[in-house]
Amino acid sequence: MTKVKSLVLAIIAVFAVSGVSAQTAADVLKKYNDAVAFINQAKYTEAINNFEAVVKEGAALTEAQAVQAVTEARKKLPVIYVAKGKQLASQKKFAEAIPVFQQAQKRAQLNSDMRYVAEAKKYLTACYKYQGNDLLNAGKGMEAIEMYKKGAAIDKNNTELRILIA
Repeated sequence: MTKVKSLVLAIIAVFAVSGVSAQTAADVLKKYNDAVAFINQAKYTEAINNFEAVVKEGAALTEAQAVQAVTEARKKLPVIYVAKGKQLASQKKFAEAIPVFQQAQKRAQLNSDMRYVAEAKKYLTACYKYQGNDLLNAGKGMEAIEMYKKGAAIDKNNTELRILIA
């Protein structure tokens, strides 16, 4: 009799786990679809949050759609981080844009996506340059040089920054 109870409990546990897994896969797919909708509305922060959740929550799932959603979210994250950074930079919020571009670079490196690694570096360098220009215009030459040095550390071949540092 105890073997029958154990078997019944094991079967119930299997169905409960598969039900939870299916719900999690459905949640991951919903977050993915929501992220895509946010991109179309230029709500990059919300899209990033949803894609990050897809990657985190979907990593352990084995359902084909969930695996595909995780793969696509990983590919899209650097692109969306760059878009968010550009949005901030266009508003002259360079200090806020810098960590966004750094995250874009990190995500792109994880994907071995050299195009977006280069894109993130380009915008990072530009943010440091513009911050340096603002500091220089405010009469803070030494602080400006420090910003230019940060940009030059990212793009070692940037002659414009090298000239500004000199």
